[in-house]
Amino acid sequence: MITYFRIKQTLDYDPMSGLFRWKIRHHHRNTIGKIAGTKDSKGYTVIRLDGKQYKAHRLAWFYMTGMIPVKLIDHQNLNKSDNRFSNLRQANKIQNSQNRLVGSNNTSGVKGVTFNSGKWEVRIQYNNISVYVGRFDNLTDAKIAREHAAKLYHTNFYSR
Repeated sequence: MITYFRIKQTLDYDPMSGLFRWKIRHHHRNTIGKIAGTKDSKGYTVIRLDGKQYKAHRLAWFYMTGMIPVKLIDHQNLNKSDNRFSNLRQANKIQNSQNRLVGSNNTSGVKGVTFNSGKWEVRIQYNNISVYVGRFDNLTDAKIAREHAAKLYHTNFYSR
């Protein structure tokens, strides 16, 4: 496990840009001042240090707070490579899963709204339970109902 001292010794982190830069040359491929990290297959920035790979958003949290994150670290704007500290927050599994893009098979463009048997059906997730909101003749009414239900159940709503 990496230590706070080791991170500070080897990397500089700019909380405004979210970028890490090498402070020391510890491998033949990196140079002092070069941006650290590469993107993995899921779009996260990862940094290899001392033979182990770390996700940059978790390192950023550790770097800024001095504490290893015990929860998930969520990218509030859904951009997995945007590691600005203001874009990161600790989240539990439910909070993290609520903050996601609309699924690729979603035809409405709104999370929780599907077209079913000639009507727009609305459901939201609350405490790991699917809550039926209702069926609507048009998408606008369904979207409004979705937003209202999300506020009512205190869930995160993102219309992305």
